[in-house]
Amino acid sequence: MIDTSVRSPISSILTTTPGDAEVRRVSAKRLLMLSLLACVVGATFGAKPLAAWVDASLVSGTFVQAAIDAWSDVMQRVGVTRPYGMLRNAIRDAEAARFPGRD
Repeated sequence: MIDTSVRSPISSILTTTPGDAEVRRVSAKRLLMLSLLACVVGATFGAKPLAAWVDASLVSGTFVQAAIDAWSDVMQRVGVTRPYGMLRNAIRDAEAARFPGRD
């Protein structure tokens, strides 16, 4: 006789005990590299908000602000910040369509 019962993958996850789970360890070096990569990607695609954040922070008017402003200008010239601008404009348009009369 053929077994027609269907086991869902979720039920197998819910019935496992902590001793059954495989533990994957991440080295500190790999975690640091992933964190730095995430920072670079965030600073690349979010150069405009990063510059605004630095302008409003305690390091405003220092060499950090000059470096961030230069970084933002380079990213704008290259065109990497276009997706952020397009997304921001789309959200503003959606809010304006949903809530007419708001500034």
